[in-house]
Amino acid sequence: MERINETFPDIEIQLEKYAEDQYYTVLNTMLATGKGPDLFFVQPEYAGANGLDSLVEAGYLAPVTELTCIRNADESKYSLLRRDGQVYSVSVGKMAVGLLYNKTLFEENGLKFPGCWEDFLACCEILKGKGIQPLTLGAVEKNGYQLGLYQIAVNQLYTKDTDYDQKLREGTRKFTDEDGIKCWGCIQICMKSSIWIRNPFILRPVRQKRCFWTGMLP
Repeated sequence: MERINETFPDIEIQLEKYAEDQYYTVLNTMLATGKGPDLFFVQPEYAGANGLDSLVEAGYLAPVTELTCIRNADESKYSLLRRDGQVYSVSVGKMAVGLLYNKTLFEENGLKFPGCWEDFLACCEILKGKGIQPLTLGAVEKNGYQLGLYQIAVNQLYTKDTDYDQKLREGTRKFTDEDGIKCWGCIQICMKSSIWIRNPFILRPVRQKRCFWTGMLP
């Protein structure tokens, strides 16, 4: 903010921060009452009430397509942040979602990296039998709870149907389709068998990392 204010002394930017679980409620209230900020964080495409598509539809966003910085930007910076040929924002970064495993714990317990769901469950049962917590997920910040489903969905849904999200919006696919139910079933198996920590809402990221390195709940 200091650099921006120094470069553009005639413009003053006041930064307001909110906890992630409060941000969308505060923003939507501001926008609905006509007191929204000039600049604010948005999600790409159809990502919930704060998704770009909903905000454009409601008239809360102005296009920035003709700005020099946009015309000079790589298309990957705004490919998911445009609608009807107009660009409304740029990406500040990308997030990768994956599943990490403790190679040392696997080697110490004579396990090999599983190649399928059945092998994965078998590895988890062996670890659990030795008093090692197989899976951890820190979900004190409630949005963390969804992360466990992403990896399963990538394996069970998106590798077989890359247009799955679009088909959901069109109504040609449903969460209740057989493969969608299978994803939720995988989560239930992990939860009910205690492969996954039963109450992830008590685990903050720092404790989650400690559990990952040791295999024990702190």
